[in-house]
Amino acid sequence: MESINKTMVISVINIIFLICCSVLSAQTTDDNFSQILIETIIKGAKEVNVNAQHELFRMYFRGEGVPKDVNKAFEWCSKAAEQGSAVDQAFLGLMYEKGIGVDSDYIQAYKWYNISIMLESNDKIKEYQDSLAKKMTTKQIDIADQLADEWLQNFTKDKELKKVTKKPEIKKNNKTKEAGLEKEQKKSKIKIGQSCKTEKLEITVISTEIKDSIGDEYFNTKPAEDAIYVAIKWKYKNITGKPINSFNQPNIKLLDPNGLKYNEDFEASSFYATEVNVTEKIISDLNPGITVMGAKVFEVSKESFNKSTWLILIEADKEVKVCFEG
Repeated sequence: MESINKTMVISVINIIFLICCSVLSAQTTDDNFSQILIETIIKGAKEVNVNAQHELFRMYFRGEGVPKDVNKAFEWCSKAAEQGSAVDQAFLGLMYEKGIGVDSDYIQAYKWYNISIMLESNDKIKEYQDSLAKKMTTKQIDIADQLADEWLQNFTKDKELKKVTKKPEIKKNNKTKEAGLEKEQKKSKIKIGQSCKTEKLEITVISTEIKDSIGDEYFNTKPAEDAIYVAIKWKYKNITGKPINSFNQPNIKLLDPNGLKYNEDFEASSFYATEVNVTEKIISDLNPGITVMGAKVFEVSKESFNKSTWLILIEADKEVKVCFEG
């Protein structure tokens, strides 16, 4: 089959759902869950929001915020997979292979692994598929390939598949670059573990680590062969006398030596949030005196990344730079 590249254009509400999901995934008891957030995700899932469907699958699978139910987890994973989510297609293949929430079916498992790989190439999923193939007959694999082909043909009738390469914004000329550098020099610079106060927030980057994989046995992700994950834990406190709404809460990016900004890897951040138990307020207001912890993961080139020259950029009411070293 021909390799197909798929990029889903994510709306603002989809991004809110995706980030919100990482917060919900990080909670471990029902009491910690905001019922409003849970209802928002359920409503979004029923309204065919693929990111909400993905998170509802994870919630039912792990029993987070809702009673654990692998049958419902399978149902919502299937819905997201049918919409073209390569991540959920891979999970669906795993559920079919292991018989989680559904009778074990190697043909369906191989089919969904295949579709996931075709839409978004992933070496880890290819390993699962190759391992499964050893337990299948040639005829079974042929049937699975045919089913995958048919699904892709039907899918592409209604979906325009485009390959979009993410490129950081590049300064257009030297004057713009110089102005940007001058502006950067005026921003605060702190070290990991140090706190910095803006007019509205007290911000601290708690720790950073380099990781070659994130997640658990069943749900995990790895960077590209020539890349690494840079994982960051941070916290911030509302030091004003008024609530700070979700649109004015801080965000983190990576900054390379050329001034190029890198956005987080949403999938990896979601998995990492589970590991570190984040408490960020994504849709809710951050009320006065409240401190929350967040976690972000960035995929960057192994060759390019250097702790001595790269910075963490916190975008708040005032931008703050944090050094990895020194």
